[in-house]
Amino acid sequence: MRKLLMGLIAALIAIALPSVGFTPAFATGGTSVTVESISYAETSAKAEVKTETRAVIDGATQVSWEVPNHNVRVTKKQLKKAVRIKVNATGSNSSKVIFQTAVKKLMKSKHMSRKQAVKAAGIVVLKKGSCVRNTGRENRLQVGFVWCLAYDAVLVFDKPSKQYRHAYNIRDGRLIKTCLNYIGGDVPMRVKVIQVRYEEDILMDIDLVSEVSVSATVKASLSCPTGTLYGEASASASGSASASIRVKIREKVTAVEAKKIELLTSARIKAKTAAEAAAMARVKLECGETPTPVTPKPDLIEISTINDVLVNNSRTITVSGNVAPGHTGTLFCTSRNGGSITAGKQQSVSGSFTKQITYTAPSEVPGPNAEYGIAAGRDRVDCTVTQDDGQKDDISTNQFEIRPAPVDPL
Repeated sequence: MRKLLMGLIAALIAIALPSVGFTPAFATGGTSVTVESISYAETSAKAEVKTETRAVIDGATQVSWEVPNHNVRVTKKQLKKAVRIKVNATGSNSSKVIFQTAVKKLMKSKHMSRKQAVKAAGIVVLKKGSCVRNTGRENRLQVGFVWCLAYDAVLVFDKPSKQYRHAYNIRDGRLIKTCLNYIGGDVPMRVKVIQVRYEEDILMDIDLVSEVSVSATVKASLSCPTGTLYGEASASASGSASASIRVKIREKVTAVEAKKIELLTSARIKAKTAAEAAAMARVKLECGETPTPVTPKPDLIEISTINDVLVNNSRTITVSGNVAPGHTGTLFCTSRNGGSITAGKQQSVSGSFTKQITYTAPSEVPGPNAEYGIAAGRDRVDCTVTQDDGQKDDISTNQFEIRPAPVDPL
């Protein structure tokens, strides 16, 4: 129950009214007007992604590994023979500096010829505390950043690129597989980075918006000494909602669809509330006017509840209701998420009626339907009865589950 002051300005409504089953009253001209019904028609509804960007986390750019699972092997024998050096070379020539430092040390400490030293420098252990230019992937772009080692790292020389690549870290005497990022190179630089192994685990910032337009029709009555007056008024309004989410790339599609449904629901409530308030403000009834005869509206009373339906299977749904005496109506039913009405889609009705329709599930479990607010793996049947004077009423089943066909045992 909710009271509204009617006059030059309609009071705002905090929540949306249901379309049937209530008789709130509001004051106008010193008399009490009863709301007989409020019906809604949704004229448009959309939800979409406004912006989508790679998240910057505490000022750091997310950079994925060059190779999440490489197959470069380094044996214990190779590791034992590898030269260990410490360098500070953060320019594009980082690999060149490492190579020259390794060759010089091998020639001096191991008394190798230059040819022998060049060959032995194919695997290098870069000591903790060294600082070099490292690379990674920002979408399809290769970018660089200054990398100061927290642990000893194993670098292997890549002949095609003529650069060292970061194959392993050494922690507690064990080899830990790493990114196979390139060392050095003339690439765009990033000041601060977070390394993420898989591109699918990169976090995305996504902004979404939704907007729903609704028209509301209010039917009201006023009891007067000369009889009961009836009035009707309609108005339209829009509601919007927005939100931002941060999700991993691998979870993006599911998260976006769920958020769209949530935003549509919020925008729909706002639109209904605003349209209803505007329509109520337009209802003008005053005693002294000639009573206007009114035809009762049709009424859909009950519809079957469905638990679940296997794909490609059918269910019989029963719908019951009333049409005003002396009038006829048309019952029309439709499914909202992939299924179909295969019998009784449109039927003529009159008086008190009970009709049956046949619903057939889709051939596959459906995804979500953001337009009608239906979750993935579910469907709903909506029925409308339209009386021959244009008055309507609606009813819907529950959102029922569409189940996959059972797998035959071997």
